Amino acid sequence: MSSTLESIHVTTDNPQANGDELTYEQQHKPRSEFTSREQYLEHELQIMAPKRWRPNLPFKDYRFEIEDTIPAMAATIGKVVMVGAIAATFAGALAQ
Repeated sequence: MSSTLESIHVTTDNPQANGDELTYEQQHKPRSEFTSREQYLEHELQIMAPKRWRPNLPFKDYRFEIEDTIPAMAATIGKVVMVGAIAATFAGALAQ
C-alpha cells in the first residue's frame, strides 16, 4: 500500500481553479465498481480535493460509508472520555 500512496497527487490550494476540472460528485464511483475496499479508498483519495478556507460539505466534497460508522463512534466515545477525565482532574484539584 505504501507504494501506491507515493503515486497520489492531491492538491489542496485551489481545487476548482480550472473550469474544465470535474468535481468530486462527478468523479465519484459506487463502491460496487471496485474489487476491493483498498481500491475504492485509493480512488476516493485521488478524487478528493479538500477546500482549505471553506467548509467541506458531506456528499458534495466527501462521502460517508456504512463501515465508517464504527470507527467514528469509537473516536467520539474516546474523545468524550478523554475530555471527562481532564475535567475530573481539574475539578479534583479545585475541590482540595
